[in-house]
Amino acid sequence: ATFIINDENGQFVDQVSWNAPALNDVLYRYDEDQVRYVLNYGRPGTPMAAWGAPGGGPLTTQQVDNIIDYLWTVQKDIGTMRTEVDDLVKSIDEGLHERMLRVREANEGIVDPLQAKRLSHEDEIALGEILFNNQSVGAGSYSCARCHVAGAAYGQAYSDFGRLHTSSFGPNLAGVENESTEAQHFDVVWNGMTSGVGYFSRRQGNPQMPAFGVNRNSGRSDEGVPDLGPEGMLTAEQVWAIVTFERNLSN
Repeated sequence: ATFIINDENGQFVDQVSWNAPALNDVLYRYDEDQVRYVLNYGRPGTPMAAWGAPGGGPLTTQQVDNIIDYLWTVQKDIGTMRTEVDDLVKSIDEGLHERMLRVREANEGIVDPLQAKRLSHEDEIALGEILFNNQSVGAGSYSCARCHVAGAAYGQAYSDFGRLHTSSFGPNLAGVENESTEAQHFDVVWNGMTSGVGYFSRRQGNPQMPAFGVNRNSGRSDEGVPDLGPEGMLTAEQVWAIVTFERNLSN
């Protein structure tokens, strides 16, 4: 989508082509209520407008629900998602890919991801950087940077004017290690945020922070929500790598 970037005073900076994320995996990282929230209210600072009547958009509640019903019909299976990410890592560093798979195999049967075996610190930094900045798989739907780095969604990450405009949706994560423990940080990336719940030292839960380790829709079949299984888009060793990379952004 074409999008106008303005500075902090509302003055024109650039006209860009914004790359929207794929939606055929959206119901793995967001629950139905979160998807409904985005459809209703949009995403400020991005081309995603408010489409639902609660946000001033043109669609009725029933029409928004119909969109969600359709999205359920196009979701990928878990194996396809895992293969996409694994193949990306392999294409960049085959040795890292092999070590990642060995750690994943060693974690089979471990229920608590906080107890999962992990890659070396060096490998976590390398893998975390790949996953954090990834814009090539799922049109960035697996990426942290597209929300947390201004300009990443339109190919101009870290541009000179990046700190002047409002096109990064999430907060800058530099210094996050000073606001949270490692376990708290992992919990947010693994489970996502819930509105109204307190996180870290001073942040309130944002319903638009997704879960990358679990499927938040799983276990809701009694509410009429389809269940694609409990697993999310990323595995434990991958989420730990993202956490380690983010906690070293200030270095």
